[in-house]
Amino acid sequence: MLNYILITRPLNLLITLFSVMTGYWLADGSDTTTMLLTAVSASLIAAGGNVINDIYDIETDKINRPERALPSGKISLNAAFNYYLLLTSCGIVISVIISYLAFAVAFTVFAGLWFYATTLKRLPLAGNIAIAIFTGMVFPYGALAAGELSAGYFPFLFAFLTTLIREVLKDLEDTGGDRQTGARTFPVLYGEQKGKLFVRVTAVILFFATLLPFILEVYKIEFFIITMIVVNPLAALAERSSWLNAQGKEGYRRASIYMKGAMITGLIAIAAGKL
Repeated sequence: MLNYILITRPLNLLITLFSVMTGYWLADGSDTTTMLLTAVSASLIAAGGNVINDIYDIETDKINRPERALPSGKISLNAAFNYYLLLTSCGIVISVIISYLAFAVAFTVFAGLWFYATTLKRLPLAGNIAIAIFTGMVFPYGALAAGELSAGYFPFLFAFLTTLIREVLKDLEDTGGDRQTGARTFPVLYGEQKGKLFVRVTAVILFFATLLPFILEVYKIEFFIITMIVVNPLAALAERSSWLNAQGKEGYRRASIYMKGAMITGLIAIAAGKL
């Protein structure tokens, strides 16, 4: 049972759950049942996306992450695929209960995650951008359920940029295995130096993007304080860590952890800025 939980990336699912709830709350939604259904729907679809991604990544993971459930044989491919179908089916069915528009978004993301795992992931930057879009969509998805889509715009931008940085960092970490399996990631095709430069440029864009909601008076001073004191320094640490550890995976892994911290703290900053 533990392996079935771990393959869904439970920490990422918690972030998805609270992100959707934040999007709903930012849009001034008041129906707790609708909020929970929307959050669970998104989390189940995201969990399914993680499973199908591992299914199509099994050969690469045998090199990069042999301890995972599929490459280690703890879960069979057939069982993993059935699990994927169960998770995504439940997520889509719940979306129908919310609204037909929510169903349309949920089905689009489900199809996109499948296309990402089977095709886009092996294309330079296209897969990274796609997963960043799908991750960012959790905020508009929550806001949509509350009837005010625009409340999810700035959180989407923040999630998109932080996820894009983290995805490229993970590609940098996996460069060795990706080369052996023929994956056409950005670092494999254009080199680690350009991959790290992409992270640096995107981190700079993130810094200026976090200023916009405060300048435009979308969020209050609390958002500005938290992003300046915690979120952006974590992004800077991630960028710096990737450059200081060019000869091994550890720097990229540490940088990825920093970015996950930035994502979580960003949620707190958005909530504090709304209160």
